[in-house]
Amino acid sequence: MDANPASNAAIAPRAPEPQPPDEPGFVAVPNPEPVHRIASFVSADPAGRRLRLAFWKRPADAGASGVVIVARTWFGPDAEGPPGHAHGGAIAAVLDEVMGVAVWESGYRVVSASLDIRFHAPVPLGTDTAVRAELTEVDGRRIRVHGAIRGPENILYASARGLFVEVDDAMFRKLMARG
Repeated sequence: MDANPASNAAIAPRAPEPQPPDEPGFVAVPNPEPVHRIASFVSADPAGRRLRLAFWKRPADAGASGVVIVARTWFGPDAEGPPGHAHGGAIAAVLDEVMGVAVWESGYRVVSASLDIRFHAPVPLGTDTAVRAELTEVDGRRIRVHGAIRGPENILYASARGLFVEVDDAMFRKLMARG
């Protein structure tokens, strides 16, 4: 967060109520319950000053796997990186979260293996953005996903490709035991 209180004071601490996607067929998804016993850094505080997310899903288009997730996201003053804009790490965390939700909601129990993120434009704090994620390939235990964050006027802020790897029961139990 910027050490200059004047910069942070200009950011409204209240986000607008998230609105569902304009496309038909989406249904609300409650904020994902954490798989582990601790709350998610990204989506566990829907009334916080850092990040706020609300999720919707619909079935993938014909011929594609899984579901399409759209999340409305708000980057608040506690997500500040460059003055007045969201931190790149917060943007990356949101993409990882939404892409992971797309994979989990498609029925795969996974962990992130790699993320390739492109930052196209800075995200002004207080902006209501739409994050879209969908599966692009399922190859055995490897699931590839594409995600993008867009703002008003369809501005592309960031895009990502991710590789998620499905974990077996033994690994899942091991991960749960650490939580």
